[in-house]
Parts: sequence; structure tokens; C-alpha cells
Amino acid sequence: HTIAVASQFEEIIVPIVLDATTQPGYTGTPVVSLRGGGTLGLVVGAGNSVVRGLSIGGFTAGLFFGGQGGNVVEACHIGVDASGTMVVPNDSGVVINQTPNHRVGGEQPAQRNVISGNTQVAFQILGSASAGTVIEGNYIGTTAAGTAALPNSGGGLVVDGTTGVTIGGATPGARNVIAGNGAAGVTVIGASTSGLVISANTIGLNAAGTDALPNNGEGGRGLNAPSVRIGGATAGERNLISGNATHGVHVAGPESSGVAVAGNWLGLAANGTTAVPNGTDDTRQSGHHGVFVVNAPGVTIGGASAAPGAAPGNVIAGNAAHEVYVTAAPDQPATGVQILGSLLGTDASGSAAVVAGQEAVGVTGAVPGMQVG
Repeated sequence: HTIAVASQFEEIIVPIVLDATTQPGYTGTPVVSLRGGGTLGLVVGAGNSVVRGLSIGGFTAGLFFGGQGGNVVEACHIGVDASGTMVVPNDSGVVINQTPNHRVGGEQPAQRNVISGNTQVAFQILGSASAGTVIEGNYIGTTAAGTAALPNSGGGLVVDGTTGVTIGGATPGARNVIAGNGAAGVTVIGASTSGLVISANTIGLNAAGTDALPNNGEGGRGLNAPSVRIGGATAGERNLISGNATHGVHVAGPESSGVAVAGNWLGLAANGTTAVPNGTDDTRQSGHHGVFVVNAPGVTIGGASAAPGAAPGNVIAGNAAHEVYVTAAPDQPATGVQILGSLLGTDASGSAAVVAGQEAVGVTGAVPGMQVG
């Protein structure tokens, strides 16, 4: 059933449940489609609302949240058709603007959204009032099966000026697959973007974690964003960041202090032994690393580990250039960077070599007080 929208929807100003999974014939993929002609899609100003089971395409933003918070989006295809194989692009998939505590997706497969094929980004999370938002269990930049790329041209998620956002979680069900996008998988911007957690995601690989579906940029990119945690202290919080066109994780700028990259696998498949390098695009300039730190002080890569490969140590192996590269200009020193408790250039067990294209650790420029081990 296709609803062709001829003009702008009225804003939703009272709590509502739009549940297209109740439509007869629904068996796990949308049977109701909203198709726009270049206006905004669903604009939700009311809090505590639910949008479930729709295919949404052809709008400037498929879903736009402003006003009150606490809304839920589940089981939708945003930018793709009901089958999850063909693009029906919006400009942006989901925009969350100055409104808190949303949940997009969920830990159960039936709650998964597929947000792919949009001409800009899949998600924009904007402003300090959008704190507490959780993005979990979604496929972002792939087909509904998670086996092939349907790129969001501008990248996967952009978080700008927001605190306390969680992308992923600590359980297998919370894992987002963020792959195949036209730019970075996750971009975090700004000194007011703090306390962000990116954990339990697959970034740059198919849903099975076996083969590269490169984001055409970094897996994760942080620009002057402090106190971001990538990974965590438990195995369940591990990100698998491999197969991306450039760096696995790129942390840049003097405001990026307190960033922690812990407990992740970078450059490996989900089996922990097969190399799937970050740096798949060999047509660009050389030097694509597992973790790349530029002018960013106080960054911690890894931590104390009870056993080889255990969190919060990382396993960083097989990447196109260095496993870890740290550099800084004299006027923006990367003071106090630490590389601790991690396996560099081995499989997850620490028993077999999975070598990088260059040295395991590269250091240039103004990096006073750096600690390795």
C-alpha cells in the first residue's frame, strides 16, 4: 500500500502510535509505504510517540524529530523500498534536532530499521538538547539482509554538539551494522559533543562480519569532540571496525581530549583471525591506519588487559599502513597519548601474525609524554 504525499504533512503535536505492522499481510517487512515529493516526511513534535513498520522515501528528511523527546522508531525502511533491496532516497534519513531520549531500533531483530540509500546522511543528531538518544540494532548503509551496500551518500551517522548519545550498546542485539556508506561510518563533531559511547557495532563489514563493505572514508571520525568512548570494558561492547576505505578510527583536534578507544578489533574479521584491512582504497594517498591520532591530547588506546586480546585492550592488525599512528604539530601537541594492553599485528589470540603494511606504531611531531605499554 503506497501513500503518495502531495503536500507537507501536518506536524504531529500530540503523542501518537503509527504502527504499520498491524496491517494485514505484514510478515516482518513493510507493506505500507510513504512516498514524498521533496517535502519533509513525518515531523514529530510530540513526545512519547512511536513510528513502526513503514517504508519512507522521497522526502527531504524521512523522519524529523523536534520538540518533545522519548520517541521510538522501529521496523522501518528509510530510504529503501519495502523489500530492503532498492533505494527510494530521502535527502536525510532521520534528523533529531534539539530533542532528547529517543530510541531508534532495538535489541530484537523485529525492531531493526534499515536506513540506507539516502542522498545525504542516514542520521543527524544535533544540539545539546538531544542527549540520551540511543541508536541500536539497525542496518545503516546496507540492504535489509546486511549482505550488500546501499550507500547513504553523505555517510552513516553525524553527531554534532550532543552529549550522552549511545550508538550500539553492550549486547549482540544492540549491534548496528554501519557499512557501505559514501563517507565515514560515524562522524562526531564539536567540543560540546561529549560523553558519546560507540560500542558493539560492526563498521565497514557485512552483517556476518566476514567481508568488507567499506564506508568510503573512516569507520569512525572524531573532530574536536572530547570524552568519546569507542568500545568498552567488556567483550560485549567490542566494535568490529574493519574494511573501511581509509582509517579505522581517526581522532583529530586539540579539543579531542579524553577519547578512549578500548576493547575493539580493528582490521580483522569477526573470527578474529582473517585480515580485513582498514585502508581498502589504494587509489588515495598512502597512509591509512587502524587508529590515527592527529593533534589530539590525552587519547587512550587500550588499557590494562587480563589476557591477550581481552577488553579493554584492542586487537589492531592487518591494516594498510600502521596499526596506530600518532602525529601532531608543535602548536597543537598530542600530549599524554597512551597505547596500552593491546595486541598489534596479531590475531585475537595473540598466537599468529596478521601484519600491517608498515610498522605497528608510528610517531611523528609533537607528542610529549607518550606511553607505549
